[in-house]
Amino acid sequence: MEEMSAERKGGYVPIIAVMVVVVAAAIAVSYMLGGYLRTTAPGHVSAATGANASAQSTAVQNPQNPYTYNAEQTKAFAALAAYDNDVVPRGMISELHIPENESNSIGIGSAPYPAITLISGKPELASAGKPEVLYIGAEYCPYCAAERWAMVIALMRFGNFSNLHLMTSSAADTPPSIPTFTFYNSTYTSQYITFVSDEQTTNKPSQYGYVPLQAPTPEEQSLESAYDNGAGIPFLLFANRSVEVGATIDPSSVLYGRNWTTVVQELYNTSSAQAQSIIGSADLLTEQICSIDNNTPAGVCSQPYVTSIRKLFGS
Repeated sequence: MEEMSAERKGGYVPIIAVMVVVVAAAIAVSYMLGGYLRTTAPGHVSAATGANASAQSTAVQNPQNPYTYNAEQTKAFAALAAYDNDVVPRGMISELHIPENESNSIGIGSAPYPAITLISGKPELASAGKPEVLYIGAEYCPYCAAERWAMVIALMRFGNFSNLHLMTSSAADTPPSIPTFTFYNSTYTSQYITFVSDEQTTNKPSQYGYVPLQAPTPEEQSLESAYDNGAGIPFLLFANRSVEVGATIDPSSVLYGRNWTTVVQELYNTSSAQAQSIIGSADLLTEQICSIDNNTPAGVCSQPYVTSIRKLFGS
């Protein structure tokens, strides 16, 4: 049974706790533009100015959460959550194919490469005759929400998603309502790697935490237990050759108060915190995948950003 989780070392570890559920009174106004979602709500970040829109209504402090929410922000959380489980529009998928010249400009950006731990002397993890990338996370988790942005960008350099869905992290967690994606009910195809994902719970609260969704297999649980250093989820294992436990992206500073459209816009501003963090992390994950699939495709794995990151790992 999945238990509620608390932050630890940039990831999440299970504890049992009493949930405070944010109840939205109304839905903020949203509209479609440029082929995919734009959501406007007071308290969100302006893509034009990068500044927080000031909310004037009285704020209510949640004693179990250091974030302070006013009525308009609560409506904004509900407005984002209204798009949970919608299929990601084609326009957004296209925009998430980040040009190689942008990755070469950013390189590792602000991503903390020590988050990756190399593994030696262990059997290779493979499935369907290809090296396997294993992800274990949960839809409620804001750190998983942040890491999925980098994962989607990196994985689409080696294959394609179909039926990828929009998702938000829990409005009752810290930070709340992070716009992201979910791998649940999606399909990933690649001639180079096999991607296996376990979204352990939804973002919907239950009596004991969150509603269970996908349980890792005993083998997957054993691998997670072997390498989990206390940072919890998200958990990423690259063919049992390297592992990342915890997120490389800070959801509070990079994603909180934004929506999918504003994040994508910022990805094309190479000096933005979003580009430096998300694309930098995607580049880091890309290098890890190249290292397990014999550096294919060459059009990706021979890029300068990949070779420069490889040097950080002494190879």
